[in-house]
Amino acid sequence: MIRKLLAALILLALVSSASAQRISYRDAKKIYTDEKVENQKYSPIAAGVLSYVFVGSGHIYVGEPLRGLCFFTGQVASLTCGMVGLLMMLSEPMYEPDSPNYTSHYTNNSIKGPTLMILGVSASILNQVFSIIDVVHVAKVKNFAYSQQNHVLLQAKPFFEYANHGTLNSKQPTVGLSLCLKF
Repeated sequence: MIRKLLAALILLALVSSASAQRISYRDAKKIYTDEKVENQKYSPIAAGVLSYVFVGSGHIYVGEPLRGLCFFTGQVASLTCGMVGLLMMLSEPMYEPDSPNYTSHYTNNSIKGPTLMILGVSASILNQVFSIIDVVHVAKVKNFAYSQQNHVLLQAKPFFEYANHGTLNSKQPTVGLSLCLKF
């Protein structure tokens, strides 16, 4: 089941990265300001919930599959670290203080196991929280970039100048209107 889920995630990441992205996060964050965007392409709430449910899926939703894969890999590594620590802790034999095999000093695994488990679980929690914060920020930045990209700007600028007209060497006043269309 885990292999199928991992294969599906990798396939989704490859397919979504193969499709051309119009705006990358790296380019969009240069122009980002924290203002409200009306028409959002990516919902920051949906991206955060997706990342909460399955680390990395929110990044795939906002079009950053490589970033999502990095967060997913970090989550797997930290959970693996925690599981190894738990197994080390459970593999340590427990003796009663009255038994002849009881030693009062700690063995190497009795210290490493809990430490490794606590570090793995802590890293997993931090990775998930940072993944949620990051994907919400990425969604907001990309929404802002899309809102700036979709604006059509029409400017009308009046001008007045003296120009030569015809064969006369005298300058005649010229009045006009310059239209500038940006999209």
